[in-house]
Amino acid sequence: MLDLFKPKSLDALAVRYGTDKSHKAHNFAQFYDFYFSSLRDKPLRFLEIGLGRGSSLRMWRRYFKNAKLFAIEAEARRARYRFFGANVFIGRQEDREFMGAVAGEIAPLDIIVDDGSHRVDDQQNTLGFLFPFLKPGGYYILEDIHTSYPDPSADYGLLPDGSNSTHQMLLDFKKTGQFKSPHAPQEELDYLSSQVTLCEVFEHEDKSKHLTSILRKRDVVQ
Repeated sequence: MLDLFKPKSLDALAVRYGTDKSHKAHNFAQFYDFYFSSLRDKPLRFLEIGLGRGSSLRMWRRYFKNAKLFAIEAEARRARYRFFGANVFIGRQEDREFMGAVAGEIAPLDIIVDDGSHRVDDQQNTLGFLFPFLKPGGYYILEDIHTSYPDPSADYGLLPDGSNSTHQMLLDFKKTGQFKSPHAPQEELDYLSSQVTLCEVFEHEDKSKHLTSILRKRDVVQ
């Protein structure tokens, strides 16, 4: 009987709400649960880029019951609305003026999830731009970095030689402690290099289909 009241794992919630973060698809939720299970009851400020049909947002709402949820979606009829208890802003993540206005209104944030365009240029540009809006000790999820592998069915901005790979950028940081990217200003890359204290890249057997990452900001900003 007590099992009825036991908090469901993030993966179980991902399955329930039909998001591709579950083990039935990309299998990302198990990694997020490891880092976030102790934060479930905290009054967090949480942003997800990429709303889609709202499956993952419903998952996060059930998981972080006391959080203030925000979302960014590229296309919708209304400029701003509420969806499953989240404040939703409409605009494109490559639009820095838009992103700056949103971040300035909702920051500081505890967790940011980039599940947006999946383009390597947008991933790197958004990481550099939004990381300063995280609270000290906050987390940034850079999702779907398997787009750093060639995909004949879609254009994710990957150069033929793979030199602008988001996946490789993260692996290089783990080795050197320095972020390098052709898509973000140097001052933002320097900030990332000085503030990221954790950079985990989670790889599955088929890296071209299942890759995500978690970055953590310093507890005290230097």
